Amino acid sequence: MILYFSATGNNKFIANYINDFLSNEVVSLNDVLKENKPLIFSSVRPFVVIAPIHAWRYPRNIEDLIKKAKFIGSNKIYFIASMGLNCGNANIYLKKITISKNMQYMGFAKIIMPSNYVIAEKAINKQEAIDIIKDSLNRLDELANIIKNEQKFIEPKKELYGNLLSGFINYGFNNFFASSKHFKVSDNCIKCQKCIKLCPTNNINLKNNKITFSNNCMFCLACINNCPTKAITYKNKHNGTYTCPSIEQIKKSK
Repeated sequence: MILYFSATGNNKFIANYINDFLSNEVVSLNDVLKENKPLIFSSVRPFVVIAPIHAWRYPRNIEDLIKKAKFIGSNKIYFIASMGLNCGNANIYLKKITISKNMQYMGFAKIIMPSNYVIAEKAINKQEAIDIIKDSLNRLDELANIIKNEQKFIEPKKELYGNLLSGFINYGFNNFFASSKHFKVSDNCIKCQKCIKLCPTNNINLKNNKITFSNNCMFCLACINNCPTKAITYKNKHNGTYTCPSIEQIKKSK
């Protein structure tokens, strides 16, 4: 079973691409979170969890979900993370969670994918995104074969300042920075409610014909990146939007 969380499509792409090799069941953790579904997953094959790196770790909501989840059938679990360049000690935290659940840790693998962190950097164009993803395909093929043969991933090398980045700085990110209080909605908003539908924590609502934000944001930026009119800004700035090209678009570009 492949379990993925994806705000702008990167990890959905990885999950579906790998599944072309594995022919496994694919489950969206976005839907699990949003609909508050039971955290019970059953598979005779190894579990594969795919999620982005937020401040040098898996998103806190995803780590918490793994901790609470009941995995039935296979005792093996793989972790894959999409990222820009660094993941800190993300693998160490995931290994600890796995051991605490008496499961067999099959390793952690990182995949370089286009960044969706448009609150801090300009969004890349479609061709740049396609080029980055194409560069990752050989690695995805390799990972799919490893999973199919139920071998272990080779753990990534320890990163400089990994303890600090995944510990103290990650704590600060989650407790003081990751908030929707600086999100603003301009008059460009057409009330399509796409942001409401995509928000995995149900943090966005329509009140008095206005889009409003609550205090349960996981800072995935799905709302900003998927807004069709670019109406949502962060601190009144807008650096563009990013959504992952489809597998079909990548194949056509070869």
